Amino acid sequence: MRKSVYVLLGLLLIFSCKSAEKLLQEGNYDEAIDKSIKKIQRGNAKDDDKQVLDKAYKMANERDLKRVDFLLEENRPENWEEIYWRYSDLDIRQEKVQTVMPMTLKSKKINYPRVDYNSRIIEAKINAAAHFYTEGLALMKGNTKEAFREAYFNFNKVNEYRPSDYPELKGLLDEAAFLGMSRVLLEVDNHLPVRLPPQFFHEVGNVNTHILDGNWVEYHLAPSNKIQYDYYVVIMLNHVQVDPPVTESKEYVRTKKIQDGERDKKDSEGNVIKDSNGKPVKEPVYKNIECKVYEIRQTKAATVSGEIQILSAQPERLIRKIPLAGTSIFETRSGRAVGDRNALTEEDLALIKRGKEEFPPDIDLIMDCAPVLRDAATDAIRNNRNAIY
Repeated sequence: MRKSVYVLLGLLLIFSCKSAEKLLQEGNYDEAIDKSIKKIQRGNAKDDDKQVLDKAYKMANERDLKRVDFLLEENRPENWEEIYWRYSDLDIRQEKVQTVMPMTLKSKKINYPRVDYNSRIIEAKINAAAHFYTEGLALMKGNTKEAFREAYFNFNKVNEYRPSDYPELKGLLDEAAFLGMSRVLLEVDNHLPVRLPPQFFHEVGNVNTHILDGNWVEYHLAPSNKIQYDYYVVIMLNHVQVDPPVTESKEYVRTKKIQDGERDKKDSEGNVIKDSNGKPVKEPVYKNIECKVYEIRQTKAATVSGEIQILSAQPERLIRKIPLAGTSIFETRSGRAVGDRNALTEEDLALIKRGKEEFPPDIDLIMDCAPVLRDAATDAIRNNRNAIY
């Protein structure tokens, strides 16, 4: 991500360093216009800068007007949106240039005449909205999710351009959105060989639908007779394994050097060293201590597994199978010490304070698999979201 930002900044830097004349030669007329206008507004523009502005403005207008003439002559309803944007560009460009008008170029005064594009822009908006409205209505007859979604796009375009011309537009938008939405019912199917309380399966199926929902896909955790579902995502659980409890032990020795009193300090000849007051200088006496630690590690695990099935409702078919498993692990460490505990570390002391625990019942470990299965199912569905659209 950081590399992409650096590349983007580099490109912007290169682009900003280009002269207005270079931009003009490359056909980037509006960029050349912007750059020339900034120089003129700063008061440091030369005749060359003004000439670039003059050429770029005329060439950009010529390009857009030629394109509009072609689109009008082609006489296709779908052309009206581009015609609208071309006229809008012409109007915006005109307003920009007017900020530095009039200007003097080689002793000649230049002041471009204003063109009123408003009526053409309004006409293009009206015709573009009419085109998108007609297209939307035609698509609503397609009776497919894709057609309804495309209709929604078209009605949104109408809403962007001329919503007041179509009083029934809000209802059409709502209808297209409703019909274009794919609805997915998520269910948990229990085939486990052990009986578990209902809250286990509720926890497994209680996925975060906000993570899974998309623009045109919504997930439901509870069935409704009022909804016709397009897909079913079934979390099928069919296997439980509880590993036998394991107790492992190990031992290790901690050693430490500690002070054990003090004594008179002597020189190399065995004479007691004294300070300026005639008192013997003292030095610490050390000894080594040790403590043996017996560490006990207890583990026990349970795994619940199965698969996720993604099914299409119409037509009825299996789209994809995804393996699923969730494991919960009980693990604890305790210990006892023999020897001088002053040699132990803080971790050792915490370890020997904990007593040996009883292994949890199988059912408790199995119940602890539920949130693990839920999170694993959420990730699996999200990673396979391309199967549902």
